[in-house]
Amino acid sequence: MKRVIIAALFLCAVTAACGKETPKENAASGDGDKAAQKSSVRENIYDFKTEKSEKELVTTLIEDGAVRIERVISTGQTTDGWYNQEEDEYVVLLDGSAEIEYKNGRKTSLAKGDSLFISAHEEHRVSFTSETPPCVWLCAFWPATEGSDIAGVNFFNLPSLSPDSQSVTQLLQNASVTVNRIAASGSQADWQAFPADNYIVLADGQANVEYESGEKVSLKSGDTLLIPANESHKLTDASSEPICVIMSVAWNAAQPAAQTPETPSATPVETAPSETPPTTPVETPPTETSE
Repeated sequence: MKRVIIAALFLCAVTAACGKETPKENAASGDGDKAAQKSSVRENIYDFKTEKSEKELVTTLIEDGAVRIERVISTGQTTDGWYNQEEDEYVVLLDGSAEIEYKNGRKTSLAKGDSLFISAHEEHRVSFTSETPPCVWLCAFWPATEGSDIAGVNFFNLPSLSPDSQSVTQLLQNASVTVNRIAASGSQADWQAFPADNYIVLADGQANVEYESGEKVSLKSGDTLLIPANESHKLTDASSEPICVIMSVAWNAAQPAAQTPETPSATPVETAPSETPPTTPVETPPTETSE
């Protein structure tokens, strides 16, 4: 599989699936001082102890209003019983392999890069997680929302990109969140701003986020960053080996804010088709556009 960077999910069923009674390690929550938050990397999702433990490690990366994003590390743990959660959940397995079993008898095998949507009150459990390598799950939760169903996509299965280009795939857009996958290679992206907070996760590669104020934040594989609402910014110096892929989760925002006349238009966003997660991923990812 091709390595990549993801900023997101957006927007990315595992905390519920992997055991919600697990003690949580909090990385960030609440509004806080967002002006200060934008200038610092909040958490690296690949920074964790590798030895096997009795319970999964669940870290709340950010919790802001109705949206919560967590990282879960599994090393062979499974769940008994069935989870029946109040929230919709989107999960990306960034490393390892796993299996989700549903109460209706359906099973879904997940490999590195696979993503999965679990709707509220869809009873399920985790029936297998790999120990080596550990499973690194990225999970996004929001209130049950009509129109939240998402097609399963492998985040590391990317189209070919020419130098200085990027491809944006819109995975979800509803009243609560917008989730995008962004793949970039050496691009100097257009200036853009969102009317709500935008949380990005880089799954692989490296890039810079530049603000119109002149501030620049350097990001490496696994880094996460909160971009406050209405902050004009752009992605620059995205690596080409590996390709930079970003998972972006925007709160209550469907489209980028209107741009000033002197800035170029934002990269077109393509919408992934809505499908029921397959029994055996990976499904062919949605058609994407490259610039």
